[in-house]
Amino acid sequence: MVWKSFFVTLGIAIAIGLLNLATIVFANRFFPILLIFAAGSFLWSIAKLFSVITVTLARKATGETPLEKATAAVKKGQAEQALKYIESMPEATSNPGILLNMARGLINAGDFQRALQFADLLVTQFPNFQQGFVAKMDAMTGSGASLDELGEAQKTKMEVVSRNMLKSYDQMELIMQMSG
Repeated sequence: MVWKSFFVTLGIAIAIGLLNLATIVFANRFFPILLIFAAGSFLWSIAKLFSVITVTLARKATGETPLEKATAAVKKGQAEQALKYIESMPEATSNPGILLNMARGLINAGDFQRALQFADLLVTQFPNFQQGFVAKMDAMTGSGASLDELGEAQKTKMEVVSRNMLKSYDQMELIMQMSG
């Protein structure tokens, strides 16, 4: 995004400079404000370029965080490696986003039992987090849960949704029936 803004702003600066030149040559007029805009845009682009270079060098010097390493491992399908990185983070089990991402990553990797463990931990610690119940149901489905267990999980999920929407469970059931 920064590179794109750099080149767009550089293009605008060059265009304004060319417009100034055309104004001087063809209209016999001089608009210094356009030159000030061009110089400002050019300086801003150069500052952004150096900012990107500095941030990139700083990131390389400090290394990746365990969360970044875990995310990269999950994307590559290396669930075991991702779990090692996550376990090295003291705040891992107190963050619903990390727990959800681990559950989702394990579901995608086909490790439904371990995904169910993360999803259970997620819904236990964060009982109003709707996406945790969705992940739990997906993990249950993949691990071969019975229809009764899935029905009970669906009911619990609907209770959470109704509580979050400040509607009664009966109202939510009616809404779900009406929507198809």
